[in-house]
Amino acid sequence: MKKIVLSFLFLVIFIPFIVNAETCETDKITIESITLNNKSDNVKELSETFANGKDINLNLSMTEVGDEAVYKIIIKNSTNEDYSLNSKDLNTDSDYITYSFDSDNNSILIKANSSKEVNLRVQYKKEIPETDFENNIFNHNKTISVTLSTGNSLDFPNIIKNPKTNRFSLILISIIILVLSILAFIMINKKEYAKFMILIIGMTFITPIGIYALCKCDIKIISNIKIERTPAVQPLYVYGPEGLKMGEHVSVIKLDSAGIVNKYGANTYNKFGETVYTVKEMFATTDRNTLMDDYYYPTFLGYKIEDETITGISIEYRYNNHDYSLVYGEYESNIQTLSDTFASENICFFNNYSGYICSDASGSTEGDVFTNGYITMSINHYGCFVYANGTTYCGVSGM
Repeated sequence: MKKIVLSFLFLVIFIPFIVNAETCETDKITIESITLNNKSDNVKELSETFANGKDINLNLSMTEVGDEAVYKIIIKNSTNEDYSLNSKDLNTDSDYITYSFDSDNNSILIKANSSKEVNLRVQYKKEIPETDFENNIFNHNKTISVTLSTGNSLDFPNIIKNPKTNRFSLILISIIILVLSILAFIMINKKEYAKFMILIIGMTFITPIGIYALCKCDIKIISNIKIERTPAVQPLYVYGPEGLKMGEHVSVIKLDSAGIVNKYGANTYNKFGETVYTVKEMFATTDRNTLMDDYYYPTFLGYKIEDETITGISIEYRYNNHDYSLVYGEYESNIQTLSDTFASENICFFNNYSGYICSDASGSTEGDVFTNGYITMSINHYGCFVYANGTTYCGVSGM
C-alpha cells in the first residue's frame, strides 16, 4: 500500500493541475465585414474579397515592389471574454509578400460583447528574382492562421491578485496542498521513506500548479496573390531617314513581306528581308550592316526609339573600311571616335567654339563634335548633321 501511495505522489507532482472553469464560445467570434480601404494603382482585385465566418479570402494581383492593399476588417466578439489577436502570427516564410495589422503593439484587444476595427496591410515588399517567375507570373498562395485567445492563464500570483474572480481555483489548490501535506507528514514519520519524501516535496515546489481558463480560435487569411512581371521593353534601333528630331513622337510601323514589296519593291525586300519599318512614313531598317553595304551615300542617321519617341540620334559612317557612330550629346566619347577615325591623318584640333574637329589632308572628309551636342560627319562632301537642338539633316556639304 505504501508503495502505491508513494507512486501516486511521485506521479502527481509532475502533472500540472488544469481546470477549465468556463465553456469557450468561439463560435460567437466572427468577421463581421471586410472592405478594401486603400490600394496602390497597380493593385487589382482578381475577385471580390470576402469573409466567411472566421476565414478571409484575398485574391489580388500586383506588379511593382511597394504595391500594397489595405483592408478594413471588423471583428465581432459576442462572448463574455476579452480576446487578443496576436499579430506575430502574420510573420510568414515569404521574403516577398508581408502582412501586418496596424496596431501599436503585437496584440489587438477585442473586448467582450463588442466589435473591433482592424486594418490588414498586404504589401509586395521585396523584388522577386527573375528565375522565380514562370511565364512572367509568380503565384503567392498562403493560408495564415492568426490566433485569437483570452490569454487568461491563472497561476498562484494571479489567484492572489484576483481572489474574487478565482475563488473556486483558490479552494481547489488549497485542498490539493492540504492533502499532499498530510501524506507527506505521515510518510516522513517512517525513516526509511524520509529521503524519498524530501525529494517529492522538493519537486513539488518546482512543479507548475495552475488553473487555466484559456479559450482560443483562429482567423484564417487565405491569400492568393499573383505578381506579374512586366518585361522590359527593348528600344528599337532603326537607320535611314533624315529630318527627325530628338524627343519627337513618331509613328512606327513594321512591314511584312507583302507590305515591303508593295511600298518599296521586291528588290528592297530581297536586300533587307523583314527588317523594314516606316518611321513617320519614311523608309527605315533595323539592319545597319546591310544598309552600310548598300547605301549609296557614305553616311546616314540612326535613331533610338522608345514608346514611339525618339530618345537617341547618331550619325553612322564607314571610313577606311571601319564602321563608326557619332552619338548626339556624348561629347567625350565622340572625341575618341573622331580620333580613331582620323588616326592615320592625325589632323585633329580643338577650336575656339568648344568643338573638336578632325579631317583628312584634302579636306573632303571632316567630322565635328561640339559641347552643345552638335555633330556632323561629311565624307567626300556628303554628310549628315545633328544640330544642337536635336534636328537632323543629310545632304551635300560645302565643296
